[in-house]
Amino acid sequence: MKPLRIAYLIVTLIAVAAVFKYARMAGGYPEPSPAPDAVSPSHAAVDREGDSVHTPTPTEPAIGVGTVPVETPAPTEPLRPTPTAKPIPSPLPTYPLEVPRVLSPVDFDGDGLDDYTDLLLGARTEAERHPFYDNRVHEGGYPPDDIGVCTDLIWRAFRDAGYNLKNMVDRDIELYPDEYLLWSGDYFNPDLDFRRVARLEIFFARYCEALTLDTSLIEEWQPGDIVIYDGHIGIVSDIRRPDGLPYLIHSTDELLTGRMEEDALDSREILAHYRFDASKIPEEVLIPWESSTDNADSIDSTGNTDNIDNTEDTENTDNTDNTDNTD
Repeated sequence: MKPLRIAYLIVTLIAVAAVFKYARMAGGYPEPSPAPDAVSPSHAAVDREGDSVHTPTPTEPAIGVGTVPVETPAPTEPLRPTPTAKPIPSPLPTYPLEVPRVLSPVDFDGDGLDDYTDLLLGARTEAERHPFYDNRVHEGGYPPDDIGVCTDLIWRAFRDAGYNLKNMVDRDIELYPDEYLLWSGDYFNPDLDFRRVARLEIFFARYCEALTLDTSLIEEWQPGDIVIYDGHIGIVSDIRRPDGLPYLIHSTDELLTGRMEEDALDSREILAHYRFDASKIPEEVLIPWESSTDNADSIDSTGNTDNIDNTEDTENTDNTDNTDNTD
């Protein structure tokens, strides 16, 4: 009997071994798959638009046999904005109380309106025309009337009050150059200086009344006041929001509401607040618009930019000929 038992055990062991072998071949006990290797940098795809590196993930299908590559549409050029066909009306006031109005004792252009009112109305005219934001630099300094940046709104408002702000800034720089140097190696460019926030800030600090930065003192913020931010500038409106703080009239490519006259006075940190005072300006610096040979109305309003450097920006204060910092 013992040989039979031994034979039976041998046959049983052989059968069990065969079952395990079959199960392994059928996938019942698969071999553990090795962990996927990290994609090497040599397999990374370069994103040409952002010049950044894109690493494929294990879930992304590889383009090869049995796959159809999907074409990525080419990026489209952004549409260039066009000036508004109809003037954009100013918003209606929402502050129910009357704030005492400060008027200038000067009517420089003799039109029957004081300077502060002229500055307000000149800025509002610009806002209602709503030229599209374009920071290219033009030979002679003046851009066509259908484009502009924040500083263009300022000199155009001064033009409506009878002042030639460009010639005034140029003359003051000529007489007092050390006052306008921003850094070692700084240089002047008459085509740009009057469109630079940093240059205008120096001019206004020299010849304007410096006022409070506290926006809770609503009576201190008067129509025609000049407000300076980091790389930005605007003029205070006579429209006031429900708490009495006035709107800001400004030109930027980041308008909050799509209007150039909007509730934006305290939307960023205010660095300076000025009120223009012509009586503080020396006679050799005080230049009326009519005496200027640089008349912006004679500029080709079709937007001819044959002599334009497209790399220049009109509010920056670095040592390039850029004059726009953000907006």
